[in-house]
Amino acid sequence: QLRRRRRHLAGPKQLTPLAQQDPTVFDAFDLPKMAKELAKVNGVPPGLLRSQEDVEAKAQERSNMQAAQLAIEAAPAAANSAKTLAEVQSLAQSSPRPTPPNIPLTRGV
Repeated sequence: QLRRRRRHLAGPKQLTPLAQQDPTVFDAFDLPKMAKELAKVNGVPPGLLRSQEDVEAKAQERSNMQAAQLAIEAAPAAANSAKTLAEVQSLAQSSPRPTPPNIPLTRGV
């Protein structure tokens, strides 16, 4: 049974060349579960594995860091847009407003 488990876990390794062309091939696998199963099959003591709570906290931390990084990367574009908007508003306020043409209203036409 151990040999069969190892053979099943070797499947993703065989997909690595395909994943270089299309990384979505791994979407079919639950990689965190596979990692735990590999650890068990290879005799890694359970005390060396993170608890599910720790894994979730680490994932949340990574997500927060990615969001912060995206915000940092977007900041220059947002600042540039704000600057452009301020310049346009300033130009609009300082430009003389055209006076409407003086067209007499006629009755009974």
